[in-house]
Amino acid sequence: MRRTYSTQIINDRFGTSTIQLNKLVPLICKLVSDSNGTVRQQAIDTLVEIYRHVGEKVRGDIAKRDIPEAKLKQLYDKFDDVVASGRMIAKMSDSTDGSASSSLPHGKKQKSSI
Repeated sequence: MRRTYSTQIINDRFGTSTIQLNKLVPLICKLVSDSNGTVRQQAIDTLVEIYRHVGEKVRGDIAKRDIPEAKLKQLYDKFDDVVASGRMIAKMSDSTDGSASSSLPHGKKQKSSI
């Protein structure tokens, strides 16, 4: 139910263009390491949903956050699954800011923040 609710908020009520993601993403990233497993999973699901709408800028932004390496890898794997499954809403060519991304250790990408 929580995942559905977060998806509904992003899709129906606000749309990605009206939510100030640059203020929300840092808060959601902190929740990825919450002591409550349900909160952690919801934070991951929410970041994946934001990624579906925004694209690669999210990957670059979360790389700068204090997310444990294992959780960051889990997020990147889920992002890659979304792309591979064709569930992206943002067009891949529209989701980048035109700057080149460089690979960092553990698959991190360096991009501008949202």
